[in-house]
Amino acid sequence: MKKFSNIVLMFLICLILTGCQSKNLPYSTISQDNYNTGGELTFVYDEITHTAHFGGEGEVVQYYKANIAKGWTEEGCRVGIVINLPANIDDFSSGKTKIGDKEVSADEYIIQENENIYAIFQPIVSEENRVITLEITWQEGIAPQTYTIVIENGTIFMPAPTEEINQTIEIDASQNRFVI
Repeated sequence: MKKFSNIVLMFLICLILTGCQSKNLPYSTISQDNYNTGGELTFVYDEITHTAHFGGEGEVVQYYKANIAKGWTEEGCRVGIVINLPANIDDFSSGKTKIGDKEVSADEYIIQENENIYAIFQPIVSEENRVITLEITWQEGIAPQTYTIVIENGTIFMPAPTEEINQTIEIDASQNRFVI
């Protein structure tokens, strides 16, 4: 009986030490997306605070129209990050992310190309929305991770285009001139 009590005690100690909560994963690395969404902006990732910093004095965040193919249902200024997914995840499809108050499912941001699996986020940013918080749950039962995107002070946000210009340019070779 004493042996059984010791086993139960050891089991309880193990539960206390390891916890009954969600599994924690090491944070992944972040880089600017391959498309340089946002334009030619300075990008710095702080591995300690898990914060991606974009822009700087006089740098301009580009404006983008809605693009359903990219999953962009709204137009606005955007920046893009890529997060290499952590190892030891069995089912990314059960993951989700909170971006501010909005929750998105993993199928909206997980990209798989051959054996490479990563997450891509391209949120809208603005003068009023310079800090974006991503709370990512990579898989159900895994503790969420928080990443932050910060647009640095002095960064300019490109305004929305006011109208499209549709003009035809004709070439008048005999006069060596362009006619608009």
